[in-house]
Amino acid sequence: SQCLCTHLKLAPLLEGVLKAVMDTIPAERGYVLARRDLKESLKLVATNVRKQRDGSPPLSHTLIDHVVRTRASVLTADASQDERFEDSASIAEFQIKAVICVPFTGPDGVFGALYVDSDSVPVPLTQEHLQLLSIVGQIVGAGIQNIVLNEKQIRQERLAGIGETVSGTSHDLRNIMMGISGGTE
Repeated sequence: SQCLCTHLKLAPLLEGVLKAVMDTIPAERGYVLARRDLKESLKLVATNVRKQRDGSPPLSHTLIDHVVRTRASVLTADASQDERFEDSASIAEFQIKAVICVPFTGPDGVFGALYVDSDSVPVPLTQEHLQLLSIVGQIVGAGIQNIVLNEKQIRQERLAGIGETVSGTSHDLRNIMMGISGGTE
C-alpha cells in the first residue's frame, strides 16, 4: 500500500510492488506484466531475478492467459504435472515448476499479472503466499486503474486549457482584424 501512495506513474509503482513481493516471498524469479488499456496485450514491465536462467524469461503465457481470462489466482507446485496446463509448450520448454500467478484486477477488468516462480525442492510457495499475493493483486489492480484515470484526467485538463487558449487567441485576433478592417472603410 505504501507503493500505491507514493507513485503516480505506472512503472515505478509496479517495480516497487515486485521488489516488496520478492523481499517477502521465497521465489527465485518475479515478473510483472501490465497494460494501461484493456484492449492492449500485456507487456513485461518489471523483473526481479535471484536465480537466473539462460535465454528469455521463463514465463508460461498459457498460465498467464488462464489467470487473466478467469480473473483467478493460481498456485501450482509443479506446472508440468498440472492438468490445467498440460498442453502448454512453454511449461515443458522451460521446465516450470512452482508458480504463483495473480491478476491485477480493477473494477473494469484485469490490468496485469504478477508471476513468481521457483525451482527449489521442497516447493517454497504456499497457500498463504497465494492468499497474500491475491490481495496484493486486487490492491494493485485498483491502483493501476486509478493511475490510468488520473493520467486521462490530466490529459483532458491540458486539452481543455489548450482549447481555452486557442479560443481566447482567436477572439483577440478577430477583434484586431475587425479594428483594422473597420479603420479602412
